[in-house]
Amino acid sequence: MRKNGLKIVLLSALAIWMAVGVAAIWGKGGYKDIKIARQKAEEISRDVERLKSENQALKLEITRLETSPSVYEIPAREKLLMKKPGEIVIYLPPDENGGKSAEKGR
Repeated sequence: MRKNGLKIVLLSALAIWMAVGVAAIWGKGGYKDIKIARQKAEEISRDVERLKSENQALKLEITRLETSPSVYEIPAREKLLMKKPGEIVIYLPPDENGGKSAEKGR
């Protein structure tokens, strides 16, 4: 009878050990969940780095716009047809090429 009792105890222990192993892998908070969480953390870290570099580029652009008026002066003159006080602007008719200047050939 001791052998049967020992077999039951060993089989019970094996069944419990297997159930714990299955739960550790596929259960809530198991290996699969940890793997997915690590992948999400890596993705978020990449996004943070990308956003940091984008933020740095935008800060440089702001500094450039604040310190160099020519950065926004040229587009304002060309696209918005603005001028400085006291300047005289002469508008020329468009070329025969449909408004394209000689710079196209450069």
